[in-house]
Order: sequence, then structure tokens, then C-alpha cells
Amino acid sequence: MRGDAKLQLGGRLNDGKRTLTLRLDVPYRLDDRHLRAKALTLDAQLANRRQDAGLLSVHGDLDVDLRQGVVSADRVRLGYRLDQPQLKVDASIPHATLSLARMEMPTLSVEGSLQLAQAEHRFKGRLETLKLTEAGLYADHSRVELVTRRGEHTVTATLSAPVQLVALERLMMAPLTLETRLTTPVLPRGQLAARLEGALDGSVSEGRFNLRTAGRLDGTPLTLTVEQTGLFPPQHKATLALDKLDLNRYLPEPKPEQAVALLQDKTPLKLDWMDFLHLRSKVDIGELNMGRFRVRDVHADVSADGKRFAVDNLSARIYQGTLSGSAELVRDKDVRLTVRQKLDGMHIRPLLTDLFSFSRIDGQGSAEVDIVARGSSLAALRESLTGHSRVRLSQGALTGIDLVAALKNLPAELKDWGQTPLAGDGQQKTTFQSLSASFDLEEGVARNQDLRLHSQLVNVAGSGKVDLKESIIDYALNVKANPRSFERLSKVNVPLKITGQINAPTYALDFNEMVKGKTTQGEKQQALKQELTRQITTILP
Repeated sequence: MRGDAKLQLGGRLNDGKRTLTLRLDVPYRLDDRHLRAKALTLDAQLANRRQDAGLLSVHGDLDVDLRQGVVSADRVRLGYRLDQPQLKVDASIPHATLSLARMEMPTLSVEGSLQLAQAEHRFKGRLETLKLTEAGLYADHSRVELVTRRGEHTVTATLSAPVQLVALERLMMAPLTLETRLTTPVLPRGQLAARLEGALDGSVSEGRFNLRTAGRLDGTPLTLTVEQTGLFPPQHKATLALDKLDLNRYLPEPKPEQAVALLQDKTPLKLDWMDFLHLRSKVDIGELNMGRFRVRDVHADVSADGKRFAVDNLSARIYQGTLSGSAELVRDKDVRLTVRQKLDGMHIRPLLTDLFSFSRIDGQGSAEVDIVARGSSLAALRESLTGHSRVRLSQGALTGIDLVAALKNLPAELKDWGQTPLAGDGQQKTTFQSLSASFDLEEGVARNQDLRLHSQLVNVAGSGKVDLKESIIDYALNVKANPRSFERLSKVNVPLKITGQINAPTYALDFNEMVKGKTTQGEKQQALKQELTRQITTILP
């Protein structure tokens, strides 16, 4: 047994459920004090009834001090391979010492990959001054890099911290530094990058971990806490507080005529990023910007999995008012978006200007929205909007036209018998005390039958439609003078038409309404003459 020799062992253990296959190859030299093994090779394979096989391999040099009971290992390489899921792990230990009481390693390097059906994970780590005792495992410093790819989406995370694994069960990493970066075509103009500092603790046996951090997201202050349960797949509970999120830094650059480029985008939606998410969270954002759209003091409960993304208990300050409600995004053959929102006290003009470049209505009031949209792109969602909405405004104005001036100048407008549009520009406006309307939306077209505008000078009733697909408006208004302000105009009804592009409509007298019910050209002309004569006679002194 002394001198140079070689030991080879092989065997198989089977307990009826699992099979362990071992193969050991050890060239060694034995003397009175040491057992030295050069190029030791150990392969161990474990398979169960489903034929899932994990192969562990160990290579290295050993020196066993037989008198002191201390083992020294050099140039040790460990590898593990698993077929389902496809897992590969390689570790390198330049030097280690092992006794009955402790194990010490100056460095331990690990790298590997995990291939799942829809995702690929790669990791690389290094632990320094590693000690393993009866009390647990400790490392003065660790650095782990993790890259997760799912389709075209990539998340990169780098974690640095000392490590304590008390009793090989309780994990503690503090102080901890975490740097993350998200690269995805959903954000074509940039990447989301964050640097956080905090602490991580958890239970290995229970698969439960807690992360508490604070730092910055692209320069904006951020606090984040995450509770993870399980590993494959992990489930998360999170709280996120962010001072400001400006999506314009990442989303497609809007064209000059577009308020929000997303609403016009016909690019097919890619929602495979939802595969990353298995979470329930609370989100607080001080300011959220998208296009010209601004929302402040956002608070919401967010839940997500691979099929559903939901925002509940949403509240925010929006255009000097408040917003509350919920939204849900569901992955299907076509994406389904459901939005239920209430707005109170908001200023309608800046809201419509920022969303649709429409600035013809001003006022403060409330609105309700209950809509559903389906489609494969954001433009398709906009064009399929279906549901109901209601708006009530007070102390506002209809800009672009002065209906009071139109009434006063009615004889000059009517005597032409023409279809000349009324002058309309941003300097003109019709003030009102109240305006209310409800809309039924179907496939991107909003129809209204009950518009009512009341003011000290005029009252207006209206109906028509707004086509979001073509961005056009077709509206009929019936303008009546308030008899308390214009006694001589009390019997005058002025029909108006509003047509054209939403952001630049044309106002014109509705002569068709004046001859409604007449069939022949002669009847129409005669009716129009009679109406004009009556109107002018009523108005003229």
C-alpha cells in the first residue's frame, strides 16, 4: 500500500426510486504521514424514474495529512450537468484546506447557465475568504453577475456583498450593492439602469428571501423592497417608490403632429416581457411623464404574471384634479385592455391638448371612463375602443368660435345663402357655466346624443360623433340665445355643423337642418327663403 499506486472504484446504488452511479479514479502516493492524490477524478450521476440525470464531476489534487487530519486541495474543478431543465455549473477552487472543524478557501469562482423553455439564465460569481464551520458558511466578499434573456429582453444584475449562511440555512448579505439594467425593444430609445444599496436576508430551505434597498434609477431617487418565495418560478411581493419616471427617454420619439406617439404606433405589441413577472406590488411614483402627458403622486397596487398585468386601487393627481380607478392588460390572441377610471376637478383643456392635440374645450369638472379595447398594436387598441364615458364641466369655454357674435351677426351670415364656414380661431371663445355629455364608444367611434351647454348668453344642444380612427369630428349643434340676455333673439335657433380634423375643425351654418324634410330642390329653396326671412325679420330692429 505504500509508494505510488492507483485506485479505481465503480458502483451503482439503487433504492427503488433513484439510482446513483459512481466512478472514482485516484493516482496516489502514500507514506508515513501523507496521502497525496494527483489528478483525482470523481464522477457521480443520479437518475430517478423519470430518467432525469444529474452528473457531478470533481477533478483536483489532494494532500491528506494523516497525523493532523487535515486535507489540502489544489486546482480543484467541480462541474454539474442536468438534462431537464438544462443546467450547467462549473466551479474552480485554486486552494482549500479541510479539517473536521472547518474548511477554508481563499477564493471560489462559479459560473453556469440554466436553459428553460422560454428563458436563458447565465451567472458568474466569485467569493473571497470563504470559511465553512459548524456555525455556517461565511465569505468576506462576494460578487455575482446574473444575465437573464427572454426573447429580445435582457435583464443584467450585478450583486456585491459579504455573505453569511448561518447554520447553512439563514442567508444574510449586508451591506449589499445591486446594479441592474433592462434592455428591451419595448424601450427603443434607451435602457433602464438602477444602482441600489441595502441588505438581503432569507431562508434557503423555505426558498424565501427579502431584499431592502434604496438608490437611483437613471439618476432619480428610488426605494425598493422585494420578498421572493420559491425559485422556479419565483413569486414576488414588492414595494416601489420612485421620485420621477420620464418614459420619453425610452419610448419612440413622437412626430410633431402626435401628442403621444404610442397611440399612433402600429408596431405589433410584444408582451413576452410579462414572462419575467410573477409579482404583487405597491407602487408610488412622484411624477410620471409620457409624451406631453403628466401624472403626479401616483399610487397603485400592481399584480402580474405571464398572462395578466393589472393596476388596482389607482390614485393620482392629474391636471389639477384627481384620478382613481383600475386597468387590466390580458394576453390573448389579441391583447385585451380594460380601463375604468374617474376624474374629479381636472382641467379639461390641457388634458385633451396633451393626449389628442385638441384644445377647443376649456373648463373644470369630472369624467368617468369604462372602456375595453382589443388589438395587436397600440393603434389597433385605440381604434377598437368600446364602452362608455361621461363628462361634466363648469366655468369653461368653447374656443375657436364666438356663438354670441355669431348670433349678433346672423343676418350678415344668412343673406349669402351660402355654405361659407364661420370664422374660427383661437382668439374667439364662448364661455359657459356648465357643459355635460355622455358618449357610447364602439370600435373607436364615440357617439353622443345629449350634449348640453348652458351660459348666461346662449344655450346649446348637440349630438354627433368623434372618430378616433380617422381623427375627425362630425357634430351638429343647435344654438339658442338666452332670452334674458337677448330678448329679440328668443325665437331664433341657429343650427351649426362642426366637421373636419379633431385638432382643426371647421364651423359652418347647417343649412341642411334648415330644409330638413324637404325633398325637391324647389321645396328646399322655398323653405330656406322662408326661414331666412323669418330669422332676419326677427333679428333686425
